Amino acid sequence: MVGRDLDEVQRNLPKLGLTPEKAAVRVQAMRDAFGAEALVDDFDDLIGQMACDPKDRHVLAAAVRAEADEVVTFNLKDFPDAGAQAVGVQILHPDNFLISVVVEDPDRLVSVLEHGVAVFKNPAQSVEQFLALLTPTVPAFANLAADAWRDHSVRSRTCPRW
Repeated sequence: MVGRDLDEVQRNLPKLGLTPEKAAVRVQAMRDAFGAEALVDDFDDLIGQMACDPKDRHVLAAAVRAEADEVVTFNLKDFPDAGAQAVGVQILHPDNFLISVVVEDPDRLVSVLEHGVAVFKNPAQSVEQFLALLTPTVPAFANLAADAWRDHSVRSRTCPRW
């Protein structure tokens, strides 16, 4: 994660309807969740070598410096496959990345979803409501996650605990 990109996120969240205060809280939560070791800042020397849209070269350069395997972005058009592959990075749409999360460990995903929605208070949300909100942007993930949640719910009601 690029530290200056988080600053940009914080500046742009109010354009999406968050107050500047809530934007600051959200970005700080992201910083806290990932920790300082997830921030990459020493990559400026690589920017000019990246074969992608000029305004996004810093993202690919940071991924290379961090030895990341993947960059997850909705902005696929600015990261041509050839340019990313040349530096050993795969560009993934968030839906595809999240599908891999479901496939890798559906039970852990269900646990994270249940824990995550439990903190929603204003308004409270169910797992189904939360996934419905994600459907417009990550539809395949939302559907697979809903299936995993339903399967888990059925198993937990029908299987005895040992």
